[in-house]
Amino acid sequence: MHNTITHLSLLKLLFCFLLAFGISRNLAAEPGKGPALGFGSGSLKPINANHDTEYHSSSVYGGSFDYQWPLSSWLSTSLMVHESGGEGTMPTKSEYKYYKSGIIGLQLKIWMGPLYLGVHGGQYYLTWIESMSAYSGIQQAGGSGYSIGFETSSGWFLAAFSDQSETFSFDEMPDQRVEGNRVMLGYRWK
Repeated sequence: MHNTITHLSLLKLLFCFLLAFGISRNLAAEPGKGPALGFGSGSLKPINANHDTEYHSSSVYGGSFDYQWPLSSWLSTSLMVHESGGEGTMPTKSEYKYYKSGIIGLQLKIWMGPLYLGVHGGQYYLTWIESMSAYSGIQQAGGSGYSIGFETSSGWFLAAFSDQSETFSFDEMPDQRVEGNRVMLGYRWK
């Protein structure tokens, strides 16, 4: 049910954006080319894959890097790397108090002036941490998401992302997935 609601919301957002894009296509500015760094927070968290129990217990903070290439005056692609983490509670392994998750993937953006709508996909990862030298191992799974953002001609940007991974399989812990939203503030060097 949750996935159906998320997909319907995404379709409504995409329809509204494409309608606005079609009406004001002549206003589109070219997307920038180059590297960007972003920092932010959100609710990107590990969740039990079978019964939706959330394992996070704090705010989630993270950082991102991407390199963007314009494909036309209204379309761009970028290689993106994002990592976030926070405090968590793993009932079956109480020694793990923190987790880290992230994505390495590709993003496609449709631009309307300084505004854009993006879709992305790639390889997500998740690890649980006991200490600097003890962690659960890094599990990987595919995943995807979408974003909406605003980037100024000077390079500053503000973007909101929604992500959902496929299932991570752990040997001694329940199967999990990572999902949630995040907001990033950053700068692109052009």
